[in-house]
Amino acid sequence: TLDGLPTAQTCFFQLRLPPYSSQAVLAERLRYAIRHCRSIDMDNYMLRRNNSMVSGGEIDSDYSDYYYDDDDDDDDDDDDIYD
Repeated sequence: TLDGLPTAQTCFFQLRLPPYSSQAVLAERLRYAIRHCRSIDMDNYMLRRNNSMVSGGEIDSDYSDYYYDDDDDDDDDDDDIYD
């Protein structure tokens, strides 16, 4: 959309900016995205989406409560996702 938020692909050092109507709108949207970003490249959302599709579940648009558990566990389970 014309005044949507910018997106970034950190792996490729890319910042995508919609064609904003002015530099003021660009600055406001960029500041908003920086302050309110909940994830990087939607990693957590995509991981949950992929796991949900495998299990046949529905996808919830609120992905902010899902995260990786980086602690070393006794089990060798690679699916350390909790909500």
